[in-house]
Amino acid sequence: MRKIFTLLVVICLSCCVALAKSSGGGGHSGGGHSGGHSSSGHSGGSHGGSHGSSHGGSHGGSHSSHGGSHSSSHGSHGGSHGGSHGSHGGSHSSGHGHGGSHHGSPSHNHGGSHHGSPHHNYYHSSSESNPVYLIRTEHDQEQVHFQDCDEHYAITDITTNVYSDGTKRSFSNSTIYNSDGTVFDSDCTSVVHTIYDNEHYFLIGKRDGYRITNDEGEVVTKRNYPWMTELEPNRILVKRDKKYGIIDLEDETIVPLKYDKFDNLNKRVMIAKLNGYYGVIDYDNNTLIYPDCEKIKPLYNTIILKRYHKYGLANLDGQKILEPNYDKIKRLGEYILIKKNDRYGVLDYKGDFIDEIIYKKIKLERNRLRGLRDNSDWIDIFPTEK
Repeated sequence: MRKIFTLLVVICLSCCVALAKSSGGGGHSGGGHSGGHSSSGHSGGSHGGSHGSSHGGSHGGSHSSHGGSHSSSHGSHGGSHGGSHGSHGGSHSSGHGHGGSHHGSPSHNHGGSHHGSPHHNYYHSSSESNPVYLIRTEHDQEQVHFQDCDEHYAITDITTNVYSDGTKRSFSNSTIYNSDGTVFDSDCTSVVHTIYDNEHYFLIGKRDGYRITNDEGEVVTKRNYPWMTELEPNRILVKRDKKYGIIDLEDETIVPLKYDKFDNLNKRVMIAKLNGYYGVIDYDNNTLIYPDCEKIKPLYNTIILKRYHKYGLANLDGQKILEPNYDKIKRLGEYILIKKNDRYGVLDYKGDFIDEIIYKKIKLERNRLRGLRDNSDWIDIFPTEK
């Protein structure tokens, strides 16, 4: 009898262990990526779900990964440039760095926000293998009044996801209204208002691309562009088929969409990259420096031109100062050092000659320019005050 009782106890204990293992395995699955999406076991997961049901229509549904949201931020980036004219709400705490003058890629961030779907329960940090979880979602709304425009205004809904690593990701959705409260346009990822020749226009970003709309609500552009930004009134930089060009507010081509990259050089002047070579053009498609240079690099109030492995100099308006006939041009303190046939000369920051190309060596010593000529000691080179 005692043996039978002992055997029953052992059987019961074995069953308990098996049940515990089975239950523990299920909990682990729920805590993984699959379980995290469906229930997550945290208040963040349920919050994300309820947010999806209440805002999914306006944001076009949820993406399955952080990458989807990220991609949509690239599209909105250009339109939010010049945000003083329009509405692009929200902040982007994990954006890409970008200088405001660079137009070579829409990933150049102008300080806008993500405009994709905000419904992400977690994402993977680039430096960690563990997922970063959504802690909470914040909602805000702002009303935007366009400059010198009494007929229209915009209301932007801003959704900000706060994650467990402290980062925030913002998404916005704007609706443009007429002054009487009726809807002018909706589901806008970005809105830029501009005035030209006393006419009002809107550069509107949506999830299927960017367009230009006039004051009557008529779409001016013949087709949507993946990206656009305003350079100045009636000059719009656009991208299509991975090429860049400039159109006006009536969608007439000013600069053909054939360039690989643009960089602002001066007012209305850009460095343009075409088929791997660089030149300088203006906003009206005037070629100032033909695009046959291997490299164009800004230096003070000038640009260095490299062509056929020789160097030249031009000003920021694209006017040549020195033809590309020199062996070297480089910075020397606040001066420009040039070399030709093993002799050096020096220019000021504007590209004006301080002394001719007569020195074996030139150096900057205690803020003094000094030159070495044949069979002589180092002598001072005195800049001419202008």
